[in-house]
Amino acid sequence: MAVLHGKLARLYWWNKTAGTLSSEATTEVTTTAQVTDTAKRRLNPNAPPVFTDSGGKNCIGIDYVNGIGYFNGTVGIVTVSGEYVLQANLADAGYIIDWTLNTSLGTADGASMGDQWDNPIAGRASWNGSANQHFQDSTFTDMISYETSPVEGRLYLIEFYVSAPAGLDRYVGWGYVTGANPTASKDDTVKQSIAITGFRNIAYFTS
Repeated sequence: MAVLHGKLARLYWWNKTAGTLSSEATTEVTTTAQVTDTAKRRLNPNAPPVFTDSGGKNCIGIDYVNGIGYFNGTVGIVTVSGEYVLQANLADAGYIIDWTLNTSLGTADGASMGDQWDNPIAGRASWNGSANQHFQDSTFTDMISYETSPVEGRLYLIEFYVSAPAGLDRYVGWGYVTGANPTASKDDTVKQSIAITGFRNIAYFTS
């Protein structure tokens, strides 16, 4: 197995323009259904889509990055209605020079008195990240005040790349920029560290 190194990171600002899915076709595989049109798989996380199965199975989870619905049984024909985000509506937001990704899974203690070992019960998963970038302007510090005001926050699409034979292996997810800290030192460029809180799932792509 080859040693991987950080290759690239992109942070895209979304202008909140979204396309409409209306009874969109999916490709079904046992208990999952994925939007067939690859250009429409990036789902709007602020407007949860509705996956409908002809066989009456219930959608119990959604992958907003890959456009996948997860069901509680084998599905028949599935359609989806909602919104999707096009690449054309995303603007590159920063010259990132390094990044960190943290994932976690919450658990509850299911052990009983007298048990010898813990019995953790899986709960919700979450992720967050951080990155350093060359400072450009006050975009991110401006966004902090916007996101903490009583209105819908501004989402970013985050892509953290690692090296791979094809050069496209990467983590992709939606998130909020929840901290922006510019710093300057003598005879060096002004840099900025940013904190990211993940919104819904993060996925790993290999192409």
